Amino acid sequence: MVPNFIHAGSRGGPLRPSGSSTVPTNVRPYRVGSGTLRVVGALICILGTMIAAILPILAYIFVWHADDRARIEAYTHWGIIGFAGLLGLIALLSNSAFMLALHVILGAMLGAALSAHNENIFLQQQFKCSQLQAASAGCGNDCGNCALLNTCTAAVIATSCPTCQAYPAEFCNNLASNRIIIGIIGAVTLFALAVPSVLSLLVLLRNEAARGIEGSKLEWVRARVEEQCKLLEDGLPLTFPLDALLGSVQRLESSGEESNQALANRCKLDLAKAGFNVPAAPGTDEIKAGQAFIGAERATLPDANDAGAVPWVARTNQNGPQKVSPSD
Repeated sequence: MVPNFIHAGSRGGPLRPSGSSTVPTNVRPYRVGSGTLRVVGALICILGTMIAAILPILAYIFVWHADDRARIEAYTHWGIIGFAGLLGLIALLSNSAFMLALHVILGAMLGAALSAHNENIFLQQQFKCSQLQAASAGCGNDCGNCALLNTCTAAVIATSCPTCQAYPAEFCNNLASNRIIIGIIGAVTLFALAVPSVLSLLVLLRNEAARGIEGSKLEWVRARVEEQCKLLEDGLPLTFPLDALLGSVQRLESSGEESNQALANRCKLDLAKAGFNVPAAPGTDEIKAGQAFIGAERATLPDANDAGAVPWVARTNQNGPQKVSPSD
């Protein structure tokens, strides 16, 4: 026995069997959609970029202010943070699969690389501070005895030996006493860049899952429409309501695939030949253009003006079958 088919939606959606589930169709579990994830991801991306951009300022206040040569590290930090933040915003707002995948790869990678870079710079500065100032280039006799004791301040170096490449004493003291600041900067930087990339990954997975489900639904609709077209061509009655069949035809037309468009045109032409009132029945040229996509067995489609179409076809509706003539 052929099951009764109803709309999947109130606007002529595809066919689905009624009574196939005992779960009420108006009760659905709450799930966060990809649109919500994109908005949340964009906000977190902006917030993470702002937080990560503040970190070099903290490092300058607590550690780097005693030597202007450390400013280049802030510029490097801001450049990488800005690039990662802009990439995340473009990926999440555009919803492009390529941009989302690129952000997933580069976001976490840049966060880890920048954190490792900050730690490496700290270790280099710490190693240089552990050496005698007198061992650095330009710090000879001009700096005096303070270079042998690692006590030359920035003011002494600027006046007595301006060519000295050693870090001043206050810089090294700040570096040793604020080791925790450097560690916090590295950890926060990693999370600020990695968390938005995780949300991009969730959006990408949700989009791909939705595409897979939509493709499966479209294949089911295509199979049902082909089945009804075959019944029409064989002069047999429809097993689906006409409005549900037209809804499925519209679904095929909106898919954007040429093969589905050809099948939709074929079905509308078959319906028109059988005497059904369908909107915008296609002509023969449109059918011929899609024959390469709908199989060799459909190569001989009936002409739109052929009077020898199937004269009587049973139409199935809620009140039972009715016979309609082509002249209706």
